[in-house]
This record gives sequence, structure tokens and C-alpha cells, in this order.
Amino acid sequence: MKIYILIEVAKRELDSKIYLALMLTKLGFEVAITKKSRLYEKLDLIDPGIIFFKSFGPKYENIIKKIRQNNHEVTGIDEEGLQFHSKELLIGKLRFSKKILKDSKVIYCWGDKSKKIYKNFIKNKNLNIIKSGNPRIDLIKETNKIYKGQAEKLKIRYGKFILIPTQFLQANPSSKEMANVKNPNVSYTADVSVSEKEISNFVNEKIKKLERDKNYQKKSFQFYDKLYSFLNKNHSNRLFIVRPHPGEDLEYYKKLDKKYSNIKVTFESTPINPWILASELVISNNCTTAIEAFFIKGGSINYIPYKDLKSEYFLNKNISLEIRKLKQLSKVLNNNLVYKKKITKKNIKILKSFIENYKSINSSKVIGKSLKKFYKENIFKKEKENYIKRYFYYLLYFLKSKIFGFLNFIFQSKNPDYLSQKNKRIDLNQNTIKEKVSIISKLKIFKGNYKVLEKHYGIYLIKKAN
Repeated sequence: MKIYILIEVAKRELDSKIYLALMLTKLGFEVAITKKSRLYEKLDLIDPGIIFFKSFGPKYENIIKKIRQNNHEVTGIDEEGLQFHSKELLIGKLRFSKKILKDSKVIYCWGDKSKKIYKNFIKNKNLNIIKSGNPRIDLIKETNKIYKGQAEKLKIRYGKFILIPTQFLQANPSSKEMANVKNPNVSYTADVSVSEKEISNFVNEKIKKLERDKNYQKKSFQFYDKLYSFLNKNHSNRLFIVRPHPGEDLEYYKKLDKKYSNIKVTFESTPINPWILASELVISNNCTTAIEAFFIKGGSINYIPYKDLKSEYFLNKNISLEIRKLKQLSKVLNNNLVYKKKITKKNIKILKSFIENYKSINSSKVIGKSLKKFYKENIFKKEKENYIKRYFYYLLYFLKSKIFGFLNFIFQSKNPDYLSQKNKRIDLNQNTIKEKVSIISKLKIFKGNYKVLEKHYGIYLIKKAN
């Protein structure tokens, strides 16, 4: 049985999706990793299988018919389904499309909190909603084993440092689309079950939410600009490494890198896990990095100088040290405190409600075993492979990709939207996937050697080597 796992931002997703792919391979599936456009253009060429989505928004409605016509099934987990201020941001009519999952047998969610929202919203008795947690957490829990070597190299290169990952996508966006709050990307394919009034109400709500979040990020971004100056003046003996989000405009950070002697900016496309592991301390702002740092280091500092409770994430504030004043932050730094969050029954209860695999449960194993339960091999109709046809289309799509890449380089090289998309795809290639598979497959849970094949251009099949 084939499973196709979709990747959007390689820097953030690739390692955890490789972990999931290895687990599924171990359980007997044939698993491929690819990006959406590479898969969609070949739906009639590849073997029928299960397509593992990373969200369920209406943007997929224009392709779902072709997916079904070519005997593919759809499942997945909302990667952004961990942090949300209201249920509308998880299952709102422009955030979640019932059409996408109309004939699906199973989908996955982060935890009990998101499952309850899905269950009350999706009135489909044939769709199973499984609390699995997320493979990102499986990977984070193995950070010391997987990334220890990379972390040691970072320590040798930088010595002791404090990590400041940023996430000011709306205050400092690389994409024009993100910058235009008055005209957000809220396109919707008509559905008879959705009235124009409902769509209008949701659009208005989304615009208000975007405006509020943009204002929150703009204020926070300004406070962080002051933070760098403060750290340079008051903690010149410490090294601070800033790691910008790949969706931000990097020009600001290139200037920042040259401005202060004790503040360095890294633009490397490596995962954040080894950086957290190598650091003395992590300082972030209302960012999911606080959750990653909790699992890797036991806690972090959530520096949120601008107060807006409606824009602040609840989970972050419960598993990190909340600091709002520079004096308070300075006190922590002066006393060389390596902050760890005290684990209480309340913390555990909150964590479990958000993240099912926060402790011993393995999300990837839950996903694999349930897919075996709900899907049978014989539902996927396979045709005998035509090798000449496959090689012809491989060459066709290879040339098409190179021509488009060349034209974009000539005509779009300064377009922020193009650069943002290009940054998302960095490292999504066969050599990088081979390297990462080699590292992650060394975990005891996988036991064995694996190889990476590219039978169809841009679709990377992970198989157990004989």
C-alpha cells in the first residue's frame, strides 16, 4: 500500500515527515515524500494510494475530484492544529472543508482538545477521528539521539550562546500576500452548504483576527528591536544567536547581523532541534519553539513585552517562563539561570489535552496501525508499470522544472513571494532526504538500512534496503 506524504516547508517539516515515513515503512507501507505540485501533476501516473495532507482547507477542493478519479484516498493531520485562539481557526468554513474528507475513512488530530472540536463539527459517522499527537513530537523526544552530533558542532563553532528564534510573519513578511491584511487569502470554492452570509461573516472575522495579530506582532517586533539593543548594551559578554522564521523578510536580519558584535543571525536551513539542544537558553515570543524547547531542554523564556491576551497562546504560557519586562529578563541572564519549567499535575493535564503523544505514546505508530485497520490493500487498483512511459514522463517533468526554474530566476529573482516559496522548498531533494534518512534511521525503533529512490521526478520513495 502506497502513502504519499506532502511537504510544504522543508525546514520545519521534513525531518518529522521522514520519521513518520520510516515508521510507516517499518509497518509495511511503501512511502513517498513530495511537495503538492509534484504530486498533483502526476496523479494519473503514480500508483493509487493514500495522500497524507497537512491541512484540510478549501484550497484543496479544486484537486480533490482528480484525486478521487485516480483512486487515491485522503487522510492527514492539521500541522497548525495545535495553537488556536478559537475553534473557528481550526474548523472555520474557510479553514476546514468537509468536501475534502467526504469519502475519507480516518483523520488525525493533536489531542483531546482538537478532537472534541472536530467531533462536534464533522457530522460524518463514517469518518474516524484519531487522537494521535504529531510526528513532530515523536522527533523532538528523540532530539538528543538524532541531533547530538550537530549540536556538538554548533557548540564548537559558537561556544556558549542563547538562542532567539523569531516568528514575526505578519509584522515582517517576505510575502506581499501576508502583508496585505485588508485582502487576505480567503478564496473559497462554492459549496451549497455555505451561505454567502456565512462566508462574509467568516471573512470579516478573519480580517479582524489578522488585523489584531498583525498589530500584536508589529508591536512585539518593535519591542524585540529594542531587546537586541538592550542585550548588546547590558549583556555584551553573552552571545545571542537570532534565527528568523523562513517566511520573514530577511533584509532586516542581515542588517541586524552587522549591527551588534554579540548578536549573530543564522540563515541556515537546518532544523531548529540541534540549535535548541546546543543553546544555554531559548528566548521566544508567542512561538511554538517554546513547546519544542520544553521537550528538549525542559523549558524556555516566553518574552512577551506587548500584552494582548487574545493573541497570546495559552499552551506556551503554561510550559515556559513568562517575562514581560527587560529588567526581569536581565535578572535571569545575570544569575545564569538555565530555566526549567516545574512539572505539575496541572501542567501534565494541560499538555495531554493539547498533545496526545506528549509522553510515551508514539504518534507515527498510532497513525500507521490505524491506517492498516481502516484501509485494505485491495481497494487500490494498480496497473502494470510501463517503464518507457515512466522514463518519458520523468524526463518531461524534469525539463519542465528546470525551464520554469530558469525563467523564475530571470524574471522573479527579486519577487518576495517567489523568494518565500523558494525558501520553503530548500532541502527538498533526493540527496538531503538520503542524508536525513541515514541519520534518523539509526534510532533503535527503526533498526535497519533504508534507501531513497526517485522513480517519478520530485517524488522520493523511502524503502527498506535488503
